[in-house]
Amino acid sequence: MPKINRRNWPQFIGRWGCPMRKTSVRIESKDVYVDFPNRLIEATYMNLCNLGSKNLTPTKLRANVYKIVKQINTFLERGKYHFLSFRVVFREGYKKPVGVQYKVDWPNFENFLNGLQRNEDSLLKKYEYINVTSRFVGLQLGLGLQDSAETTKEQVLKFVKPNITHMKKDITNLDGLLSNIEQSLKKLSTRKSLIFGYPLSVQWYLPELRSSIIGLKGMVEKGNITILYREMRKIIESLSWCMIDDILFYNSGYYQLKKENKDFEAKRVYVYASEEWYKETKGTNIRGLKDFKNNLRNIEETILIWCNSHGKTVTRQEVRKTIMHKIGYPMLISLYSKEPTESTHKKIENGAIIVFFEKEELLFALKANLKEILKSIFNHNTLSLRNRKFVEELSQRIIPKHEEIVPCLPSNNFVLAFLDSIFSPYKLKLSHSYSKYSGFVHSYAGSWQVFPFSSVLEYKIANEELTNFTQTIAKLFDGYISKIEDFSKKR
Repeated sequence: MPKINRRNWPQFIGRWGCPMRKTSVRIESKDVYVDFPNRLIEATYMNLCNLGSKNLTPTKLRANVYKIVKQINTFLERGKYHFLSFRVVFREGYKKPVGVQYKVDWPNFENFLNGLQRNEDSLLKKYEYINVTSRFVGLQLGLGLQDSAETTKEQVLKFVKPNITHMKKDITNLDGLLSNIEQSLKKLSTRKSLIFGYPLSVQWYLPELRSSIIGLKGMVEKGNITILYREMRKIIESLSWCMIDDILFYNSGYYQLKKENKDFEAKRVYVYASEEWYKETKGTNIRGLKDFKNNLRNIEETILIWCNSHGKTVTRQEVRKTIMHKIGYPMLISLYSKEPTESTHKKIENGAIIVFFEKEELLFALKANLKEILKSIFNHNTLSLRNRKFVEELSQRIIPKHEEIVPCLPSNNFVLAFLDSIFSPYKLKLSHSYSKYSGFVHSYAGSWQVFPFSSVLEYKIANEELTNFTQTIAKLFDGYISKIEDFSKKR
């Protein structure tokens, strides 16, 4: 980015001035800069101009203006806008003898922008500064002036071109990575242990994902940054749902069950989630990871006591970690399900996609899932007779009582937190990113685009956000591919 100074920093086309004609205060610094605390400057000028409209002697007016400016400068020095200060200029003999200027410490202003870009404030809070504190005021002053926003846009573009180039490169690199992943999954999905008559859920989603990623480039080029965040949020959500579907599906041990019973139907679940299905299980859905872990406590305790009593010393934390990494649809559905009603069956007859299980088929699959968990804890390829009997007893305790079972759908919070947990070595922070971008879905004033290319700070922040996003997606795929490779090796 070019070195910042008063001659090259982008401005809004409007100019500062006193809103009232009859005032003895003159505004001498009239430039309205992009990414400045313009709301504060406006309030200061308004206050001083209002003071100048009163019938005060020049001496008293000057004393009062000096007092106010001193208070404001003290506030600015102690706060985050320490790059800004106001100055009073007294011009004897002038019709408006008291002049007010603002001064800018440009290196400090650049430090301020860099600090705001990288600090821990929420993304929406940063946008409140960009919009409410700066952009709304600047554009308001320029309303009615022909091509006012276009002039600002040209000035901003000179500063953000390096950011645009970097962001487009990040997007291109991510698309190249996705192309390689597409080929890798194509090879992996041909292995016997992954063949169930249809591809991985992530394979279904990859064409749309690549299209969405390429679409980000257009948003960057056109300055539609708030739309960029909304699309990044949707990508995180959609990709996470496909990945959790694949992980829970292959954790279920369906490959082994198919070998034991060719008529067994391996069912995917979350990839078919729909609004109608959510309504059917409303009130019983998986709210979050904490709720899920609380629901696991009795099962953890039972497995912990059994293992420590039968030759395997293990901690509660180790049991929980194994369950988290090995849980499949049968066990999760057994913990979160409800009995289908007459309304459920009518909806299914009318074409609604709501997956449901017969109790016996779910019990058959649940035993296989529990066996995999126990084999992992004991670090054995097979289970002893007494361990198999324990699985039989535990599965009967876990399986729902009703004969037909509709799986409850999870919240987005659970899906993201679950992946964050099982891929913890990758430090993904999916929940954090999703939450950060969620503010741009709602109509908060701070989340508005207002006008493209009317903020340099917006692009500095977006540059960093997009880099973090592309790195997160790449690491998420690292964890996912590792899981799929493990599933593909099962015999």
